[in-house]
Amino acid sequence: ASIREVGVETPINVRRKRDDDHYYIIDGQHRLAAAKEVGLEMVPIITHGYIDDVDAKTVAYRKNLLRRKPTKKEQIDTCKFFSKAGLGVVEIASRLCLAKSTVSEYLTLARANPKLRAAAEKKTSEGGMSNKTALRVAKLPKKQQGKAVERVAGRTEKQAEVVLGPAKPKIITDPSKAPKPTQSIGVL
Repeated sequence: ASIREVGVETPINVRRKRDDDHYYIIDGQHRLAAAKEVGLEMVPIITHGYIDDVDAKTVAYRKNLLRRKPTKKEQIDTCKFFSKAGLGVVEIASRLCLAKSTVSEYLTLARANPKLRAAAEKKTSEGGMSNKTALRVAKLPKKQQGKAVERVAGRTEKQAEVVLGPAKPKIITDPSKAPKPTQSIGVL
């Protein structure tokens, strides 16, 4: 309805691929469909030139981020896409405006048992589980993950801890991997 009244106000983002004269939509498929439906012959575009799939995905994610908060599933899928494209955790975090620890968690969940991943993508109130609980289950052997998901899905972190038992402390045996002490700069 708004496109019928005022036209397309937010430009559609397009790119070109190497050795191809066509433009491909990065962001704005629904706006273009709505513009066609109301009979517009022209819409504003932003051309990103020749960019690869990784940069196109970054543009699309950031444009969507401005409109709404992506779902956990979308974030996990995007992290997985970038990881498969060869990007490291630091680069993925930078592109998606996420903390490195969050990207690491999402990549762990992307590789998890499908039941576990599905539960991690849902809110606890919808029969899912928190990231903390999902990551604990992801550390279990694959065969045990499915049963653990059934036992802790829909439970709070405290309830899940009762079912799974207390978390085992991480023991660092290699001194080079121990956290470095922070320096105190004093109080001004």
